[in-house]
Amino acid sequence: MNIDNATPAFSTHPYEVRDTKDILSPALLIFRDLVLANIETTLRLLNHNPDRWRPHVKTAKLGHVTRMLTARGVTAFKCATSLELLTAIRAGARDVLVAYPAMGANAIRFREISAHHPQVAISVLVDDACQLESWAGAGLGIFIDINPGMNRTGVGQDRPAEVVKLAELIHRAGLEFRGLHYYDGHLGGMALPEREAQAHAGYDQLMRIVETLQAENIPVRELITAGTPTFPCTLSFQKFHRAGFVHRASPGSSVHESWVCQ
Repeated sequence: MNIDNATPAFSTHPYEVRDTKDILSPALLIFRDLVLANIETTLRLLNHNPDRWRPHVKTAKLGHVTRMLTARGVTAFKCATSLELLTAIRAGARDVLVAYPAMGANAIRFREISAHHPQVAISVLVDDACQLESWAGAGLGIFIDINPGMNRTGVGQDRPAEVVKLAELIHRAGLEFRGLHYYDGHLGGMALPEREAQAHAGYDQLMRIVETLQAENIPVRELITAGTPTFPCTLSFQKFHRAGFVHRASPGSSVHESWVCQ
């Protein structure tokens, strides 16, 4: 549905659909003003600096929504699939991280997309040396994925020596080490005080990894933390504000969605 031109019949409640007979089903309804308000609020919390935001596009996967972000100066994104990567590129993204380790046919597809869009800085995640062969000669950036306790992917945050070894192998393979990725989405079900305490404890460990890398003369250009649940926690962690690297947060839930099925 074209969210600029569509005019479904609403009831007296501004976000309740009164009559669905003229709406193709199933339909995704997006309330543009709410999305814009969410974007503006997020930017305000980031001191109106769009370069501090690397939203994940998985929430919407829609070019129109992504263009709403790029129109406000947000040009760095995260994605998980090749379709999401292409959606972001076509909407004006200039820097996209594929935020899930890819191998095999998926890696080949990401390499193809990168070759066709050299104007976009495309990066990938790794958490094991065996993944580096997939990216040899591709010209993509490499982020090391750190496991914050979610136990889905990543090198354990309590194993800085392994992170250093992997970063060294990235350099030896002739690849570009861009930084660290840290997604602590498993903390989302906690009350905010407990969530913040646990998130900050993890960020302290993350900073120790950065310091260990720097001690080995391995610069960390960018640090990515926090989806939507831990966004307030990453904002309140003061060490990120005075760091010698780019720190970006990646909340992606800027879209309010509802499905209409007949």
